[in-house]
Amino acid sequence: MFIIMFAISSLFLYDVTVSIAPPKTSYSPTDSSINGISDALSTARKYLLMNKPKEALKITELISTELGSKFTTVPKPILVDFYLTTGSVYLALGKQATAILELKKGEQLDPNNLHILTKLGYAYEAAFDQLNAKKYFEKSININPSNHAIYIRLSVISIKEKKFQDSYYFLNKAINQLNLLIKQHPDSTQLIYELGIGYIMMGEWTEAEKKINMLQRQDPLLAKQLEEISNRSQLQMRKDIRDVETNMSRKPNDLNIQKTLATMYFYIKEYDKALKLLKRIILKEPNSPEIHSRIAIIYFQKNDYLRATEHLIVAAKYVESPSSLAITVFSNLGRANIFLNNFKDALLFFRKAVDIASQLTDPPVLEVAYARYGIGIAMLRIEQNIELNFVAQPSSYNYYYFQNLNKNIFLQTPYEIRINKIISEFKKVIEDKPDLVEAHYALGVTYKSNQQLSLAISSFQEAIRYKPNYPEALIGLAFTYVSLNQTELAIKNLKKASVLLDTNIEIKMTLAQLYTKTSQFELATETYEDILKQNSKYKTALFSVGELYATTGNWKKARQTLLQLKSIDIELSNRLSNHIQKKRSGL
Repeated sequence: MFIIMFAISSLFLYDVTVSIAPPKTSYSPTDSSINGISDALSTARKYLLMNKPKEALKITELISTELGSKFTTVPKPILVDFYLTTGSVYLALGKQATAILELKKGEQLDPNNLHILTKLGYAYEAAFDQLNAKKYFEKSININPSNHAIYIRLSVISIKEKKFQDSYYFLNKAINQLNLLIKQHPDSTQLIYELGIGYIMMGEWTEAEKKINMLQRQDPLLAKQLEEISNRSQLQMRKDIRDVETNMSRKPNDLNIQKTLATMYFYIKEYDKALKLLKRIILKEPNSPEIHSRIAIIYFQKNDYLRATEHLIVAAKYVESPSSLAITVFSNLGRANIFLNNFKDALLFFRKAVDIASQLTDPPVLEVAYARYGIGIAMLRIEQNIELNFVAQPSSYNYYYFQNLNKNIFLQTPYEIRINKIISEFKKVIEDKPDLVEAHYALGVTYKSNQQLSLAISSFQEAIRYKPNYPEALIGLAFTYVSLNQTELAIKNLKKASVLLDTNIEIKMTLAQLYTKTSQFELATETYEDILKQNSKYKTALFSVGELYATTGNWKKARQTLLQLKSIDIELSNRLSNHIQKKRSGL
């Protein structure tokens, strides 16, 4: 992760925007009243927001000239505002030294002014004075600990100082704050964009891609910007890899270079190259929990869960706890045991991960969300009354995603005694990470199995809101509408799912049956015929379409279908023959 962050930190520009509302009036040079000065400063800030710092400078210079020796008579709040605005103007013009001088005057008047301290941090950072930039950003964050933008700046500064653990800490704080804000403003494109930036800095390409997809529906221009940053970041990583490969060819036994290159291979998903290097490293550091954990993730990619478990057990033995890595190790042990059908062990490991997180002041929100999600999944599997099959596709060091396989999961329900606990776990996941679509989907499945149909609909719809092309959620929503006898809505959602899963015969069969139920015989027939193009010997489809041919009076096709069915299933062909005879006789 740290290598990724270092490689792309230079892509992010300094924020020199003054977040103050535009003015209502303009400034008159002869108006040196308090209201006149305030209005003038508002006008200057308006020009800053319009990216016209030269126009803003003219106004601040007019104010300075007009006041002359009267500065001492100006109320302190107005004077602080003047220095803040003037400093912001010079910063926007690239005159960092002058900006700092003006802002320091404001600081002398009001040492705890949040805007002054924050702007001083930006000014020092722009002047490449990382030490003072960090000092003022930390002062700012002490006053307002929820400012995610400052955490990102502190993360970037820590990268430049090669303090990668600090960088991860600040970046994790930023992401936590952004997730909290998104709970309050789920449709804010700016927050989604900024969260995407955070994930890119972490090297979490899949999470970033989710944010790009969300923005494409709401703000295509912002989505394009985020996608370009993601692409540049990955391109930069590949360029850096070539440099590190050159270094390793010169120093083939340098352990630090090997670790760096293995990490870089890992993040661009060249797992075989990463594994080869990690195996060399583990010979020299056999008790390294981080290396064992990384090897385990690669074995997940190869579906070798036994080997993954072996390395995770070693990692669990030596990992420092509580720590983010400990959460990762135990969460992945839970995940491995899910795949090995050891659901009770999986539940224990996921709970251990959550317990470790509770001991940290600032636990990593993603790891905790996925560990809680694992608890819910393990509880469902222990019940063995909801058949929820899924595959995991880890995209990076410690984040994984579950994708439901094509299987009917609505036939049985878990015991009532477990339902509320399962629901509670998925709700906690959503509270930590509202955009985790799989959690919304799993919650919908649980509600559906417990006949809480309106809640199931809400959960499936929320999953679809975050991910419109989510076939499993569309299927879940459709089956819920079937339970409510809302057939048209069921058809609407199944049609969408059928387009996404074009080769899935079971979905098409259900869709054809719903068409038949609503007397849409032509659509039902077309759907059955489409199924038979995929599998000409699918006997249930043959029987059903034969019935439809008879129902609609297409006797020629009914007889052809009957002959075809006779060679596959005598019992079904006899039933179809009886149906055809009844229809022909008018019964």
